[in-house]
Amino acid sequence: MSLLIGLAAKARSGKDTVANLLLAQNPLLAAYALADPVKMGCEVLFGLSPAQAWTDDSLKEVPIALWQRSPRQCFQLLGTDWMRQRDPDHWLRRAQHVLEFGPGSPLARSIQDYSVWALALVAIYGMVPEHLDDERADHVDAFWGLSPRQAAEHLRNQVLAEYPDYEQRRQTLPLFLPSHQLPDMSQARCLLIKDIRYENEANFIREHGGEIWHIERPGNPVISQHSSEWGVERAPQDYLIRNDAGLEELASKVHDLWTGFTQRHGLKL
Repeated sequence: MSLLIGLAAKARSGKDTVANLLLAQNPLLAAYALADPVKMGCEVLFGLSPAQAWTDDSLKEVPIALWQRSPRQCFQLLGTDWMRQRDPDHWLRRAQHVLEFGPGSPLARSIQDYSVWALALVAIYGMVPEHLDDERADHVDAFWGLSPRQAAEHLRNQVLAEYPDYEQRRQTLPLFLPSHQLPDMSQARCLLIKDIRYENEANFIREHGGEIWHIERPGNPVISQHSSEWGVERAPQDYLIRNDAGLEELASKVHDLWTGFTQRHGLKL
């Protein structure tokens, strides 16, 4: 397994900025966000636009009338309430799936030939969408330990419990592929997971010889009381970046911490 760094911080503390600073100077470092397949799944399930899911932070807090939730609340619903409660390690396993099998292949058919459930399985599990509609629907996936039909039924039951008229609502929006693609991490010497939100995720990084880097931004307002925004406890072996003095000083702190990381782990780039 690649060397691991996990960034832990509350919303709007600077996780993406720190990740971009690291990526800009380290070509063999790959970044992965556990939330990326969550957002991709929400693009499919809730018809979120690229701006709502990825590019406009202000829109993430604006309620969507059709769902009575903001995009961020949709992420929390799928990521935590529907998937983590079934398997707390689901999104870690999804990252492992990308490491082992790659980001996936393009669709074999036109998007109109797939159901919303088949496309959601691509984002959430990395499953092949055609398998939900052919003789492989009941074949147990060796990695996940469940079949495409079982995965789709679990998801559908969760969605319909929250929105009994989901299919009628969803039909008012077009069906399209997620605008984001998961990265190919096969050549990475070090993997940066840039959104560690739960203790089991931090423990996974530590137990596999990696490091947790906490980012604190003084005065940062609380965005949500959802469990995904509570933050991770700082362990003695973790590291702290205080984002409190502008981009230039933040870049210097990140550079120093990365230099120390390469020395601690004997990493030569």
